[in-house]
Formats: sequence, structure tokens, C-alpha cells
Amino acid sequence: TKSKGTRIAAMMTLGHVRLHAGDPSGAKTAFQGVLDSQPAIDIEKRTKGYLFEVNHLQVGMVAPDFATKTMDGKDINLASLRGKTVLLNFWASW
Repeated sequence: TKSKGTRIAAMMTLGHVRLHAGDPSGAKTAFQGVLDSQPAIDIEKRTKGYLFEVNHLQVGMVAPDFATKTMDGKDINLASLRGKTVLLNFWASW
């Protein structure tokens, strides 16, 4: 219904405001409220991504390990660089 959609949109907005204001606990509560409302699949996927950010990507947290290839094709993972200064540059071309 329209009111359900409005509530979900409001909770998503609140989650973003709390997250960017440095209140991950408040953001988590708002995003969990979105999931509890059983939103459409696309909103559910997006919200789960935001919850991952709240739980794993906050300032002061250890970055989650990941593996990738270097520009010359060698395998590398973040854990192998522990203790070194690392600059990550994420970009896309879509």
C-alpha cells in the first residue's frame, strides 16, 4: 500500500541520516525496520547492503578481507598487506 511505501521510504531516509551522522546503532535500527516491513526485493537487497556497511565498514573497524588481481594479473588479498599503507581506489565505468 501507499502508506507502507511511505513508511519504508522514511525508514530508509532515517537510516541514511543516522549512518552519515555517525550513529550506526540508529542506522541499524532504521534499516532493520525496513527489512521487518517486508519491502520489495530490490529494496530488501539494497537495505541488506546498508546493514553490511553499518556492521562492517565503519571508521575504526578493520576492513573486511577481499581478494582481487593486480594490474599485472597477480592474485592479491587485503590481509597480505596488513601493516602496510594501502590506498584503495574503487571506480566503475557503467
